[in-house]
Amino acid sequence: METSISQNRKKFSPKRPNRQKTTELALYGLFTALIIAGTFIKIPIPLVPITMQFVFVNMSSLLLGRKGAFPVALYVFLGLCGVPVFTSGGGFGYVLLPSFGYLIGFIIGAFAAGCVIDKAKINIKTMLLASLINILIIYIAGLSYVYFITNYYTPGASITVKNLILTIMLRTIPGDMLWIIVSSVVCVKLSKILRNKILKKDKPSIINTMKEKILAGDRISKQDAMRLVDVPLEELCRAADEIREKVCGNTFDMCSIINGKSGGCTENCKFCAQSKHHKTHIEELNPPDCDVVVSEAVHNYNKGVLRFSIVTAGRALSDSEVDDMCEKYQQIGQACDIFRCASHGLLTYEQLKKLKDAGVRRYHNNLEVSRRYFPNMCTTHTYDDKINTIKAALAAGLEVCSGGIMGIGETMEDRIDMALDLREIGVRSIPVNIINPIPGTPYMNTVPLSESEVRRIVAIFRFVIPDAMIRMAGGRGLLNDKGASVFKSGANAAATGDMLTTAGISIENDMEIVKNLGFEVRLK
Repeated sequence: METSISQNRKKFSPKRPNRQKTTELALYGLFTALIIAGTFIKIPIPLVPITMQFVFVNMSSLLLGRKGAFPVALYVFLGLCGVPVFTSGGGFGYVLLPSFGYLIGFIIGAFAAGCVIDKAKINIKTMLLASLINILIIYIAGLSYVYFITNYYTPGASITVKNLILTIMLRTIPGDMLWIIVSSVVCVKLSKILRNKILKKDKPSIINTMKEKILAGDRISKQDAMRLVDVPLEELCRAADEIREKVCGNTFDMCSIINGKSGGCTENCKFCAQSKHHKTHIEELNPPDCDVVVSEAVHNYNKGVLRFSIVTAGRALSDSEVDDMCEKYQQIGQACDIFRCASHGLLTYEQLKKLKDAGVRRYHNNLEVSRRYFPNMCTTHTYDDKINTIKAALAAGLEVCSGGIMGIGETMEDRIDMALDLREIGVRSIPVNIINPIPGTPYMNTVPLSESEVRRIVAIFRFVIPDAMIRMAGGRGLLNDKGASVFKSGANAAATGDMLTTAGISIENDMEIVKNLGFEVRLK
């Protein structure tokens, strides 16, 4: 790009609305009142005394995050100022009472538990972990203070660590554990309502923070990317589209393909209709004549398509087949200026170098899915076979186009892991295919991904690899809008025309879609 990211980016520091500040202050006041009330609520359950004060302190941190320590600190401050909110009244003299240590523990524990809530995905495990950290800090601070005040300040009094544990800790643990579980379950339900519908701040702020980090030229981590899995979709997609525009501009990259060798593939990729391991009844066809391939390339070029690729089925091509393809690529180059791409499986460095010398600019080889999930999708070749081919293509001087197929049982973590591997290798053209269940394949009964799922995948990919051409490819026709909403969620490229064994979207329709969205179709 002619202009650097740092020159293009704007500062995103919108002022928080007054309404949101008012809401936060009201919540601080509410939890302060609840903590005060909890001090005087006694529930006489034998053997498991329940400390309601702790319950409300814990809920404050679980629902407000580290800011949940504010109501606790305010409660302590009011008591030290003389307001009778402690069990023994109020005033600064309360500092010298043994129970004051628990109040210190309340503040520190609420802050520590809140930090866990702010940084982790909100679920019951996170809530329980934060609550356990909270109670552990309260016990340590409280019992330490009791021991110190009793033994070193109170005349004639003493207590052993053993007595502390027997008379205080063991007596209160059952009730506190009970309420840790209860408050955690309740707060999981309340948290989403409070954060997303009332405060409307935490998750969007995560998005904005990452967006600014990316626009400053930094990379996000896997942990960052995983945090985007549960953020509000519309906010995420708007941010991804903004990153796309600022980093890549409004240019749109169109490519098209022709089937250069159909059916009879020896590999057992579960999604593919061309594998001879599946009963899809795909007819094996001879490779098209050179004149047919050249004519198709010229036709696509005249319609404004930037790139054209011959795609062949099979693990790899023989040397003679590579020579035949090289002849076709040379003929295409003589007929028009369309960028030539190739997709011929797991070729060697020497074969890839021949393609480069024949005028091929970019080599396509999808990773398909993450390293972890790959054996569930294919067993006749490996993830490392794919990686080695990609590295060989790069070494031969070719650009690389590599992505995956979504909706075959993989998790969002699998998709993110694949994107991170592509980023690490240096791939900048990333096809996103959506599983199209084909009768006769193992995925024939798979339910296709929803539009919202596809949009989230593309948006997260844009955050992970901000300068990539994220290319909507196979399965786009399954979306009601043919991918228009995805193109406003971070994608900026598409495979147009028919796919290998399924119908695609016409070049004319695609041109109309992207131009209506404000893109400029790239011609050079």
